[in-house]
Amino acid sequence: MTTTRLASASNNGAINSAIMSVALDKQPNGKPYTLGDMVKYAKNHHNNPSGLYNFTLLGDPALCISYAQQHVATTKVSNNYGPVSDANIVQGRQTVHIEAQVQTDSVSHVLSPLNGTAYVSVYGHPSTYHTLANQGSSIAKPFEVIDKLLFKTEVEVKDGLFEFDFVVPEAVGADEFQARISYYVRTDSAPYNFGARYYPARYCGLHQ
Repeated sequence: MTTTRLASASNNGAINSAIMSVALDKQPNGKPYTLGDMVKYAKNHHNNPSGLYNFTLLGDPALCISYAQQHVATTKVSNNYGPVSDANIVQGRQTVHIEAQVQTDSVSHVLSPLNGTAYVSVYGHPSTYHTLANQGSSIAKPFEVIDKLLFKTEVEVKDGLFEFDFVVPEAVGADEFQARISYYVRTDSAPYNFGARYYPARYCGLHQ
């Protein structure tokens, strides 16, 4: 997406938020939205006011983003004291055990036999940054980025299942929050890869 002339920050934020609201979803027929569909939805969602006329798509509107066709779901999170819950919060220096499975997009059926490698990244509390506000009339706007990597590893996937352990860093901070886990799975035999969007580690608020 780009603009053909000057655009206000409010219109920029509105159209980007509308695009992201459908970018990772699927149409009622189960197919992903094309880039053209996303732009059309974003403009129609705001009744296509004149302030959005200058936003345009540079590229083929018939193309789709390369989506993961299956999910990688976290099935169990536990620490030294048992399953993690609201009453059992993970703390710094504890060992966390996580189990996950590769499953179909619509139902929780494990894809077995499926063997390969899972690339796992666990992120902590989001960082808050601000826009530059490099013009006299600009206002610095805060935004969050998930960039605090707590742990990263490669795990063997066997019959669609895998598990791993890691020690939570001591300096995770005192504020309670939900960790985020990113999975990407590469199979040994299939000519394509499986992946997953970010999934929250349920009940995995981390505090020191």
